[in-house]
Amino acid sequence: MIRPLNLGIIFVSFLLAFHLAGEVFFPQGLLPAAAWFFLAAAGYAFNDLRDRPADAVNRPERPLPGGLSVEKARRVVSLFALAAFFLAFFFPFPLFVFILLVGGLLFLYALLPRKGLFLGNVAVALATASPFPAVMLFKGYTPPLGLGFLFSFFIVWMREIAKDFDDLEGDRRAGRKTLPIIAGKTRGLRFLWVLTFILAGFTMWGSLMVQETGVYALFIISGVNLCNAVALAAMTKGAYRNASLLLKVSILLGMGGLWLSV
Repeated sequence: MIRPLNLGIIFVSFLLAFHLAGEVFFPQGLLPAAAWFFLAAAGYAFNDLRDRPADAVNRPERPLPGGLSVEKARRVVSLFALAAFFLAFFFPFPLFVFILLVGGLLFLYALLPRKGLFLGNVAVALATASPFPAVMLFKGYTPPLGLGFLFSFFIVWMREIAKDFDDLEGDRRAGRKTLPIIAGKTRGLRFLWVLTFILAGFTMWGSLMVQETGVYALFIISGVNLCNAVALAAMTKGAYRNASLLLKVSILLGMGGLWLSV
């Protein structure tokens, strides 16, 4: 329910964001990272509560389709949400307002019965990339922080669309209106290629902001873009879960490349 790997990516995003801001993470970063960790866990669990009919088809291995009681799942959501907002009370006011907005975005996404053509995926991408603007509010803006946000947002957006392709049958039964359902698989893949080329352009632009251009070229210009292209090639063959995994690898490559090159 709480997606440990995704939560790990959010935590690592905070580590990276403080590094890109030129700040030391420990101990000042522990509080916001923990609050975001708990908030994301609550959001994932609440989304699973709302997605039970679709997950019974798409993800039968998840806890709720596998037999976890709804009452226990609700307690998990409440526990993590309360922990997140308790920690948030110790934030500076702008950061407190921002975590409320992120939490509202996550829970709005889960409440939307049809998810929408773009809103659902964009909401998840914004929430997952939110550690970078959170650190901007906490420590101020730096160009590498903006670059980290763009990388995270675009790759997560692409991965959410790839998951929609994999979840097509269950989403259709649940009455959702995702990109592959409305636009069809061919047009949906074309849109993903557009996002891939936009992201590739950002990777070229980002090379102007880093100190270690060789590392950046290896990890990001080559590694990230190659992973994204191979993921889309896999999708043309119907290997949607493999594509989703490759896009997750792309996120990790991007994080590692930014850490080593700035």
